Amino acid sequence: MEAKICVKCDLLPNERFTVSNNVDINRPPIAEDPNIPGSECMVKAFDILMNIVSNKENLKNEHLLIRILITLNRIFRSYRPLSLKSHHSALWNLLQFCFVSVVREVRLLTAKLFPLILFCPKDDQYSSDFDLILKFISSFTQTPSTSYIFEAIIVSYGELVAVTDLTTRYVMLNPLIQFMGDTDQFRSNLAMYELKLVARAINMTPWKLVEPFIPLISYDLLEKHKTNPGLRNNFCGLIGMSNSQFLTRTKEFTVPRLLQVLTGGDLAAMAADIGRSKVELIEENFAKIMALMLTAEDDINPTKIIKMLSFHNQAYKNDELPNLIDELGALPIIWETLCLYNGTKEIQTRIYNAIIYCCKSRYSPERLSSGFDEARFKTVLSQNSSYQRYFLYN
Repeated sequence: MEAKICVKCDLLPNERFTVSNNVDINRPPIAEDPNIPGSECMVKAFDILMNIVSNKENLKNEHLLIRILITLNRIFRSYRPLSLKSHHSALWNLLQFCFVSVVREVRLLTAKLFPLILFCPKDDQYSSDFDLILKFISSFTQTPSTSYIFEAIIVSYGELVAVTDLTTRYVMLNPLIQFMGDTDQFRSNLAMYELKLVARAINMTPWKLVEPFIPLISYDLLEKHKTNPGLRNNFCGLIGMSNSQFLTRTKEFTVPRLLQVLTGGDLAAMAADIGRSKVELIEENFAKIMALMLTAEDDINPTKIIKMLSFHNQAYKNDELPNLIDELGALPIIWETLCLYNGTKEIQTRIYNAIIYCCKSRYSPERLSSGFDEARFKTVLSQNSSYQRYFLYN
């Protein structure tokens, strides 16, 4: 028996049918507009639904709630809901109530509404709704009484990753990655499944999905491996790499940060895992190490930097920092220093100081007294914002 269905309203999101490729991001809001046919009827229909859910007795009817949530899903595919903080707060009250329902279908249908609410132009309403939803789904702590909710929480994060751009994607992605290390195998597997589903939905491999955030993810996984080895193991399984391959590919991000920890154990363990020595890892990433150390604090402390280096390799014990910079060459360090720019005034000032220190390291005291104009250098650097734009968008 054949049946005709609406491909916009009646199909559930899956790896072939996603919000982003089926819903118009610029769809009209639920508001009366003479230029939009049927808008008046839609406003009346939405108001009727909100009046129904405003009656607390109706919220006890699980079958009615399921029908209402399905109807809202259909409406939001063609119309953008009003702000969750507007006079239609009945919608937000309904979502919060249904998200913690003891009925699994109600919870999951609610999670499917979040991406439809946030799939819209990035305006003030988007920012307000984004903050409200994110704060809500991240407010739950794992206890015996709330454990049943976490399936919907994981699904919500997965749904939202698929409709967010790079500027906000990590906020949704990181909780999913953390859930992969959960002691509950169902949650761990569900988080992995959601990440695979999202990657497939937006035509990416799991590696490409997480690659922009690897500088943040890689060190976090390394740091937590002692207490939660399953997290990194599952993550490597997700992206299709062995542990040693992942550590080798991300060592440029992890080694500089490991050198700032005066234990040595993590760096030694990493070196053993990838079949290298600590000395080799330090030498291969020395420019990045120096860039991070030179910008770690407001004031550059050469003595402290040498102590940190010599803790991991005694060969640096009797060295002077300017000599090390001069031997390596200032330009590689300056380049890596510029790569640390994140748009904040604090790091911008530290980058200025680091670059000036590197340049000074190439001058003798006699040449410094007459040949280096620090004030002019700062002025030129501050006026040249092209490097800032480069590192913000690349």
